[in-house]
Amino acid sequence: MKHVMLTFLSTARKNNDAYYRDIEREEVPTKTTNESAIRWLIKHEFNGDADQLSRIFIFASKAVRQPIVADNPETHLQYFMETIKDYINAEECIPADAIYPFDEDGSGDQNLISVAEMAGNIQKYAAECGDKITLHVDVSGGMRHISMIMLDVIRLLEYSGITIKHILYSNFKLGRKDNYVEPVKNIYDLFQLISGVEEFVQFGSVKALKNYYDNQDQNALSPKLKNLIGTMENFAEQVKLCHYGAFELAIRQLHDAVHDFKPDENNAQDLLMARLIDRIREMYADTIKNRTVDDVELIRWCVKNDYMQQALTLYTERVPEYLGERGLIVMSKEEYAKLSAQVNSQETYNLGFYLFNHYFDYLRKKYVAHPQDFPQYASFVDTETDCGDNYYKMLKAACVAINKKNFNYDVWYEGLKKELQASKSACADEPRLRTQLELLSNLKMELRPLLNLDDPYLDPIRKIIDDLRPELESKPKAYERFKRIINYLKDDILDETLKEYFPRVEKSSQTESLKKMIDVKIFKPAFDEDKFLKIMSRYYRLKKERNQSNHARADSGEFLSASELKKFINVGLDELSEVSRS
Repeated sequence: MKHVMLTFLSTARKNNDAYYRDIEREEVPTKTTNESAIRWLIKHEFNGDADQLSRIFIFASKAVRQPIVADNPETHLQYFMETIKDYINAEECIPADAIYPFDEDGSGDQNLISVAEMAGNIQKYAAECGDKITLHVDVSGGMRHISMIMLDVIRLLEYSGITIKHILYSNFKLGRKDNYVEPVKNIYDLFQLISGVEEFVQFGSVKALKNYYDNQDQNALSPKLKNLIGTMENFAEQVKLCHYGAFELAIRQLHDAVHDFKPDENNAQDLLMARLIDRIREMYADTIKNRTVDDVELIRWCVKNDYMQQALTLYTERVPEYLGERGLIVMSKEEYAKLSAQVNSQETYNLGFYLFNHYFDYLRKKYVAHPQDFPQYASFVDTETDCGDNYYKMLKAACVAINKKNFNYDVWYEGLKKELQASKSACADEPRLRTQLELLSNLKMELRPLLNLDDPYLDPIRKIIDDLRPELESKPKAYERFKRIINYLKDDILDETLKEYFPRVEKSSQTESLKKMIDVKIFKPAFDEDKFLKIMSRYYRLKKERNQSNHARADSGEFLSASELKKFINVGLDELSEVSRS
């Protein structure tokens, strides 16, 4: 670890024929303001070991590069270098390239150039010495606005990864007997607190806030403030994980902590947060309203704050539940009981999600298996397309390619897609198809999961494994088990059996499947049917977009820009709000 210091050099002043400032009263008084900050640092940070200060960077104005008095050529800068030679190797610690000539008469843009170049000098030193840098800053000298310039340098360096530790101010007053050096980093740290609150407001992140409070005296933080920071941190964590149940609880806890916070008027940290908390209350008002979770507002918040994956996930998982919870879907007690029983047997899906995404297929299979018992579902089976034979032939070809280690899903699917588009058809669940075939392809390369047939990793092909389990268990070696599975798929089974393992090809869209369920009175929307089907069409397009991004598809999704996707989601949220109010 290298310790460096940055200072803006003050001019020396003549006082009783001696150049000194009696700061941090020592047996040997300091002779310049800047020297006092250096001596404080050596004493308090390095326990008197000046060698630990490896470099001092100096802003040297035109004034300090001029002679102190007219009849003596010694400059203020030279005098400063002389005063510190007693305890620092000034030539080694302050080489010529560490001194930056600053023009105090320069324009605002020239000042910015000075900021950038000084920051660059320190960054270059950090890179050359190949070590981590801790920067200490003396803000005592210079013109009235120099504190702003020093602040700019500090912020640039902190952003680049350099640690800022001490910020020092030499508090000197003419005629005062006891002068002293003040550490003032706590004042600088206020910028981090403000940035942290804004980061939370804008992005739901508490990284900067956590850094700020981790560096404070924990005993000085009130219980209510600790609770507030804790709930903000938990909320930020649940935003990342997007586990709805925990997310819901985190929102309620955030509501309580924000609304219950009352500052202790004698606690500085409480008072600082009290000046900032109205910003949090304002920006989170819709999200944490009345301790209730409004899914539409929650998704809207994610979109506004650029959490697009979270927005897509919540839209996909929660919109079906939102329609049910708001009474926008109507079911008879009998149909509701049937649906609930099936959902409970799955132990995977929420009721609304299953209704809109899987129930149609479940009922269709019931009719195919027992048409005499379920005649009401007869219309559900007319979605199988004429290109089904070719689809299953291509599935078997994929298994052959997997066996030969030359399978590429994206290339294969492009061919399938052309085949399906020709007959205006589509795979009923393309993401699941990808998962299954890529799992088989991965097993060809890494067989180990097949040693444990109950490994959750194998769940996408669970039915295949269960159907072959007696044979597979009789084969102790993983490669033998894989060989049996792949040969079974590519050679041994009929196309009709493949339908049990892989998604179907269908002509009707998912919204048309919903229409069929409405027609046989499985459920009905509580508002205009066409408007409902329009909302669900948007839902299925967003669900597909979520699935494509989650599976890192090589082909692009429907939306080519984030702004286009945001607009599409927001229109959907407006539609949901409208039917919820009606």
